Amino acid sequence: MSSNSFVIKDAIAHLVDPDKPELDASIAEQAKVESEAILGHCERQQQDTTKLDGLTSQLAKMMLSKDMVDVVIVGGGACGLAVVIQLIERIKHKQGKKISSITLVEKKERVGPGLAYSVYLNYLHSYFISSPSMLYLIADFLFLQHACAGSIVNMHSYTMGLYPRNPMHFTEWVQECAPELQNIEFPKRTEYGKYLEELLDGVVDDSNKLGVTFEILNEEVIDVQRTEAGIKVLLKNGSDIQAWEVVLALGNLCASIHKELQDTPGYFRCPWPAEKLKSINSEASVSVLGSRLTAVDVANFLVENGHSGLINFISRSGRLPKVQGPSATFHRTWVYITS
Repeated sequence: MSSNSFVIKDAIAHLVDPDKPELDASIAEQAKVESEAILGHCERQQQDTTKLDGLTSQLAKMMLSKDMVDVVIVGGGACGLAVVIQLIERIKHKQGKKISSITLVEKKERVGPGLAYSVYLNYLHSYFISSPSMLYLIADFLFLQHACAGSIVNMHSYTMGLYPRNPMHFTEWVQECAPELQNIEFPKRTEYGKYLEELLDGVVDDSNKLGVTFEILNEEVIDVQRTEAGIKVLLKNGSDIQAWEVVLALGNLCASIHKELQDTPGYFRCPWPAEKLKSINSEASVSVLGSRLTAVDVANFLVENGHSGLINFISRSGRLPKVQGPSATFHRTWVYITS
């Protein structure tokens, strides 16, 4: 033990033993200096430990980065596909952050149409039918119903292109791949679904040419958690994906659940797939909550399938969708005004 240690020891002994003679001033001063030196050494050790922890954390992140995905997109409908296309376009034009890997997670087998533009297939599996056009052809041949049967796209066809630099892309696709639709300003949603599925093939080709790893996982995401290393995407099968960025493309969620109506006979929480509306008696009175595009789709589907009963739109605003075609006068038969 060094002499400095004895000095500090004597000073401490004096503090704990009041009966001990008064400590010599020189010893007290020397003990103070040595104590400060020891405290300084401890602080430096703490700083070194903090730096070491930081380096360890950085090293862990570097090791994890080998398995990290740059962008994970949750949801493989039209919005999820649009995000992938946007990212690929940015990579092509060398814009934004460098991206080398993209993973799209979709719980259903087919990516692109989502519920809004999809074919309602109960037993045709995508592994057996790889061509989107063939899938729709077989669905029509077998009289299978589409999830969006009886409805058209919400906007004019020339605004429905999914490429940000080319809004006319859908119109160009129609001219090349579906010329029978050229004179239809608002094609069926199922036709647009074909377009979305064929876009996916182009995305895969572009990513391969650019050296970008693009992966599609047919799994369900149950949670997204932020961690020190990035973001963890938890899947229903028990596995997870480590990512730097995550995009939620979950589609339109129900604005109102109406729990008081659940399990009530004749109540449909969601009109899609529209096939289930055929179970409504053709002479029954039907009330639709809302008066916008989906409400019009429901009314059109019912009428086209022989419904003759009264159809009511119940809406707080009482407004119908904006007319996008040629203007025409419409005379209302009844107008209900409530306070």
